[in-house]
Amino acid sequence: MATGHTYSSWFFYAWSTLVILGFFVVVALLLSALKNSLEHERELAHTDYLTGAVNRRFFFELLQMEINRSLRYKHPFTIAYIDVDNFKAINDQSGHTTGDQVLCMLVDQARKYLRTTDMVARLGGDEFALLLPETDQGSAQVVLSKIQSGILAEMQQRNWPATISMGVLTCADTPPAAVEIIRMVDDLMYSVKRGGKNGIKYSTYTG
Repeated sequence: MATGHTYSSWFFYAWSTLVILGFFVVVALLLSALKNSLEHERELAHTDYLTGAVNRRFFFELLQMEINRSLRYKHPFTIAYIDVDNFKAINDQSGHTTGDQVLCMLVDQARKYLRTTDMVARLGGDEFALLLPETDQGSAQVVLSKIQSGILAEMQQRNWPATISMGVLTCADTPPAAVEIIRMVDDLMYSVKRGGKNGIKYSTYTG
């Protein structure tokens, strides 16, 4: 009888321990799944559904953070505004699926030459922006010329009749508000459009 009682007690405690352990494992798995789901939802809220680039709203948040950092530490940063030339013609002649491929290719090519600290955003339609923290105009010219060449090479290889126009603004000191920066770099891009498209125009804001 004593032996049976000891066995029953051991079995009861072992079973209880397993049940409690199993409960905590299940809870941990559920919490991990919930965390992953929330992170995925947060990423979707910041990402353009087609290209995977940062969306307009999140880009402005990042830009404002960079402005604040630049004001504090006096480090330069560069913004590039990109527009696809003749994009409407591609959609009209080859269809929207090809147009979507053009946009995705542009983002993929940009990411090939950007650092992990840089950002590419889709601001709407066929307009994109690049944020290059701690980058002066000289350094920006090196990477942006590579991005331009890569995009144009892909356009030609796939027989897409498009180029890109790009405006680039480097803020070296006391940058203005985010909205003003975007307006200025957008004007630079449109000056390229008016000048015949397929080019880059650089400028520096010094306050």
